[in-house]
Amino acid sequence: MSSKVPFIDETRNEVTIVHFMQPWLVEPGLSETLRKHLEELVESGTGKLLINLEGVTRLTSVFIRSFIAAGKKAGDKKALLAFCTVPPPILEAFTLTRLDAIFKIYPSENEALADMANK
Repeated sequence: MSSKVPFIDETRNEVTIVHFMQPWLVEPGLSETLRKHLEELVESGTGKLLINLEGVTRLTSVFIRSFIAAGKKAGDKKALLAFCTVPPPILEAFTLTRLDAIFKIYPSENEALADMANK
């Protein structure tokens, strides 16, 4: 397992944005790190969380489970969790797993920030 955390956070317009620093999200240990991180953000009061998947070319089902777990935590806390800039192969996986029916998915980060600012 890699010791490098594959994501960084940025906050703009009261929205915390998670950016990924590597194209492949496949290591189970890193998915658990991500799940815990997202849940901690929500627990600490982050009311709007945007996951930007730009540049991600591959992710495994363990990451999808991490997103679902974080989404449940966000729902419990009345927080908003959304995705943006989802590449076509990843969007296909979201469609197959019905994540596109659970989470709002924006075509770009700017569109997400503009819409989320009004919520």
